[in-house]
Amino acid sequence: MRSPRTFITRVLGALLGGSRVPPRNEAPEAREVELDFYLRSLNRYRVYVSDSEARPVTWLRVTGFEGGVIQARNGESLGRASVRRYAVTYPSGVLVTVKPAHSSPLPSGAHFQPTDAPTSEVLRDSDLDMGRAYVRIDFAASGPKPHDPNHFTMTFSNISHRRIRVLRFGGYQKEGDVYRVSTFTEALFNSDDFINWYAAPADGWIAPGQSVSDPASYGGGLWAYHCETEDHLTFIASGSPAS
Repeated sequence: MRSPRTFITRVLGALLGGSRVPPRNEAPEAREVELDFYLRSLNRYRVYVSDSEARPVTWLRVTGFEGGVIQARNGESLGRASVRRYAVTYPSGVLVTVKPAHSSPLPSGAHFQPTDAPTSEVLRDSDLDMGRAYVRIDFAASGPKPHDPNHFTMTFSNISHRRIRVLRFGGYQKEGDVYRVSTFTEALFNSDDFINWYAAPADGWIAPGQSVSDPASYGGGLWAYHCETEDHLTFIASGSPAS
């Protein structure tokens, strides 16, 4: 799965929710399930809709959804069935998904995932041992794509007696006896990304016994989280949907 990524691949990855699998035609009912999930999750995502297929797109920022009726920030309302386009971002403005993918321009303030410099970092199984005493990673069906085996909800649980925060994280693929970074940006994601994606506390610190989740995660292989405790002990937590 670790193949060269061009700029176009990165853009497509962001448009499709960052997926590392080839783009596929999505059934209309799958889009309906996805949109309904995000409309019910306005506490953690920004959702924008349009009832027009015309371009350039005029977006409405969603502020409420009840009884099949969408309420917009400008006071307008429209029926759920009239939506022709939608875009979703994290609170930071980083794009989660936009459908159809060619919709432009993006909503004001929305932008693609920033890309750090690619990393050649590798991990070994021995690097992952300590993390098992501090963090448990669980996988369940995806919120927006519950029937897609390449998408899932990923839950990060602090099972230790210390506060923990994630410094950087990302997906890895095993090559021989090592794991290499395999993300659509070819880099690891940072602590702010973790806070946004997992709706973690604003300061990043996860209390003992606390769990945070990303319901829109994707991709196989190993997910690894470079963490530190409040007393500066560092370790790597990890999990895989295949395990």
